[in-house]
Amino acid sequence: MIFVSILLAAAILGLLYVIWENTHFRTVKYEYGDPDVPKEMDGLRILQLSDLHGQSYGKGNCRLLAAVRDCNPDVIMVTGDLIDSTFTNTEKALDFAEELVKLAPVYYCTGNHEHRLEEKELKAFLAELSARGVQVLSDEAVPFYGGVLAGLQERSSRQADALEKVLAEQDPKAFTLLLAHKPHFYDNYLQADLVLSGHAHGGQIRLPWIGGLIAPGQGWFPEYTRGFYHKEDTAMLISGGIGNSHRVPRVFNPPELVLLTLRSQ
Repeated sequence: MIFVSILLAAAILGLLYVIWENTHFRTVKYEYGDPDVPKEMDGLRILQLSDLHGQSYGKGNCRLLAAVRDCNPDVIMVTGDLIDSTFTNTEKALDFAEELVKLAPVYYCTGNHEHRLEEKELKAFLAELSARGVQVLSDEAVPFYGGVLAGLQERSSRQADALEKVLAEQDPKAFTLLLAHKPHFYDNYLQADLVLSGHAHGGQIRLPWIGGLIAPGQGWFPEYTRGFYHKEDTAMLISGGIGNSHRVPRVFNPPELVLLTLRSQ
């Protein structure tokens, strides 16, 4: 009887922890140094927000906005899945984006959940984001602090030559920062110097000494979950995500904001 009581208490405590973990987030700070980083980017503070999936942290997402404000970013990068296709509320996402723009310039690339909208809905959503001051990068590259900032639509990230086409008119020697939602197409991003990505939700459930358990597009024990990765001359930083789209909860894997500081060194 005592053993059963202990198991029951442990189960209740475990459930309470999972609920708490899935409703609270942390801010993770990284630095990236590279001699090729333009001097104009030296010290640049980039707040990356990925995979919100329509989640709210307080009324009007006040807790999340306060955390972004406390980070004092120079720019904000949204790397897809601002909305969730299972309970889509584009107006809520647009209102949140409008508040972000008040804190810093916002750049945005689409994720797979945006592309589950009807084509007409997607065009309207992206147009409204632009109207509210968000720089939507849909297979587009723009000058950025002495370098280039590019953004791929989620669908384009699957194409091996998509980034090549986007960068065709850019200086090939320029430092290129890329927003691309899905990290498992890493090989398609190798023309960029630094990639910001998301989608993997940190592996959903993280196991001690092993890492992430499962990620969309990668299956069990995924290679790319969160943090920095390096391949050839391209670094990729994956956000573990600030929300959750799955019925499976995050476990030992708190939602996160990413604050990245660039260094020219």
